[in-house]
Amino acid sequence: MEQMAQRDAALLDRIDTLRRQGRLLLSTEGFTAESTGAVNGKLFSAAQPKRGPDVWDHILHAVTAQGRVRRHHGRHVASQVASKIHAYWDGYAAKKDRAKVQEEKRLRMLAKTTVKMVANEWKKAVFVCFCVIIC
Repeated sequence: MEQMAQRDAALLDRIDTLRRQGRLLLSTEGFTAESTGAVNGKLFSAAQPKRGPDVWDHILHAVTAQGRVRRHHGRHVASQVASKIHAYWDGYAAKKDRAKVQEEKRLRMLAKTTVKMVANEWKKAVFVCFCVIIC
């Protein structure tokens, strides 16, 4: 039992040393005083070690900056696609309106020529009746 306690203490000491140096890559979430057997209820302090930026900090900064640029670029592309779709449907509506106006114009002309033909036929009928009555 004492050997297990010594191994656990050595392991916890090593973890604490690595954490203070900023070299601990494991997440400390899920560790509790009960599950690890830590003394005084604390295994890790909440404060991060103070260290200067290293290579990984620069890499993370570059990746997050690139992600922001891509997100902005994606919004720009989506905006362009949306404006092109909007322009397409506006053009489609304009074509439909032009076709409707042309159809109305064609129907007006058809009605006008029909009225002229009916008027000419009435003139012929009246002229024939007038001739029959006079003659």
